[in-house]
Amino acid sequence: MHQSVDNFFILEQQCEGPFSDIYENDSEYILNIDLPGYDIDEISVKVYDQWVVIECLKPHNYDSSLKYICLERCCSPLKRVFRLPSAVRSVDAEAVYSKGVLSLKLQKNRVVFTEIEVVKK
Repeated sequence: MHQSVDNFFILEQQCEGPFSDIYENDSEYILNIDLPGYDIDEISVKVYDQWVVIECLKPHNYDSSLKYICLERCCSPLKRVFRLPSAVRSVDAEAVYSKGVLSLKLQKNRVVFTEIEVVKK
């Protein structure tokens, strides 16, 4: 069951990572992103309108005196971009990193439409 690319989330999507769960309630979006092995200072979160950008940069700490047989744990820069169904307020955002999971709570930005009276001059 696939939805259009313009939608925020594609069900049954194949993802190379980091794996994420995103859900909402009446007032906020909640994102849980698996980022095991990163230190908190290696993680960047940026929010603009309805976009969330997660970037991680882990320095290479390989011992040059060793001959590596297998290097599967990625140290290249990581970036995930999420488009939420509506804009969020970055001022009220909450980001917590615990046990390798980044949890974001982003308050929905309620747009209030106001009618403006037009006057003739």
